[in-house]
Amino acid sequence: MKKLNISLKEEQEKAEQENLAELTSASGKIDHFGYRKTYSVQLGQILAIKTPARLGEPGIDIFGEVIPVREPETIDWKIGNGVKIINNKAVATVTGRPVVEKGRLSVFNIYEIENDVDISVGSIDYNGDVVIRGDVCDNYGVKATGNIQVGRNVSNAYMEAVGDILVGGNIISSKVIAGGASAHQQNLEKGLQYLFRALVEIEDSARFLKKEALFKNLSDREVIFGLIETKYKNVTKTITELIEYQNKLVADVQVAELLSVVNELKVFLDHTKQGINLRQLNLTTKKLGRLCRFYNKLDHPVASISANYIQNSFAEATGDIIIKGKGAYNSILEAGGKVSITGIPGVFRGGRIKAGKRVEVRELGSVGGSRVDVQVDEDGIISAAKVYDNVFINIGGRLLKLNKEMRNINARLDQNGQIVF
Repeated sequence: MKKLNISLKEEQEKAEQENLAELTSASGKIDHFGYRKTYSVQLGQILAIKTPARLGEPGIDIFGEVIPVREPETIDWKIGNGVKIINNKAVATVTGRPVVEKGRLSVFNIYEIENDVDISVGSIDYNGDVVIRGDVCDNYGVKATGNIQVGRNVSNAYMEAVGDILVGGNIISSKVIAGGASAHQQNLEKGLQYLFRALVEIEDSARFLKKEALFKNLSDREVIFGLIETKYKNVTKTITELIEYQNKLVADVQVAELLSVVNELKVFLDHTKQGINLRQLNLTTKKLGRLCRFYNKLDHPVASISANYIQNSFAEATGDIIIKGKGAYNSILEAGGKVSITGIPGVFRGGRIKAGKRVEVRELGSVGGSRVDVQVDEDGIISAAKVYDNVFINIGGRLLKLNKEMRNINARLDQNGQIVF
């Protein structure tokens, strides 16, 4: 068993040395805010091997007398949760963090921090679930391949999980992403699908208009941009957002076709480009269609964010965003599912909400008229008990500005594609 302790200790010391190397700058100073990867094992990984006991060799004392060897002692395995003995091997039955306490080997699939994530702990990068009893403090971060649960507040920090992020307190001046890279991919996919539908309609409309006497002398570029600037104003905004989402994706999840299409779409942001014509529009649209089919086959984990209150923050989730307390101020909330702000008073003042299915909130906007943008997909619904002026509603690309105070609204698209209450 002693050999087992040494083996795990060596692995953990190696991980610490790697962390130290990563956290040390060229000047030799330690970055106390850098991420420290916590040593973990995978399901089915062999943690230790017990070799048969062997008789030792006799020794000789200072008088030249032979020191007999005692019979070797067979040490029993001491194992805890997350470990199973198979033949002569200790095997992990869960993915998690291996621990040897009082000679007992266990694997915990949850990394627990009893207090705050601060200088005493450092930023966390863990393969599994992370539970933090206290706060995530200024300038620190938490990354997890599972869920993240925070007992109190998150302030001026970064959190990213493949699973859910549950915050018992408030999120202040922070960036929080649930669903990992899939959160960016989901938004990217939605933007691609909208652009594909819009460019198909623009091409069909442009070909029809070119046959009319009023437009036949105009160039392809003039007709295309005329449609974009009048009927399809959301195209340029979506292209700009698409470029932002594409930049967020790490290199190993980007595809060459995506980079090519994004570069081609950039020409539609500059109406002075003389080379734009219907043929180029058709080729770009076909590429968009292939890309939409590719991303449509990807499975995105459904991960949600829950908090009491959010201020001056960015929150993005592949699932829902639930705010249980007084609401959100000057923040950007993006959810693949719904955004629900139904606490007391349950307000959203200043910022942007983007949801796939539904937005439900008690109050949208403010008496002072701070701008609020709320967007859902074509089949989405926006519900609010009270709405102030200077609130912009976008449903499936249809934009409407509310210029007066309204109560108990349920906004959606009708069969003609118009916003109705």
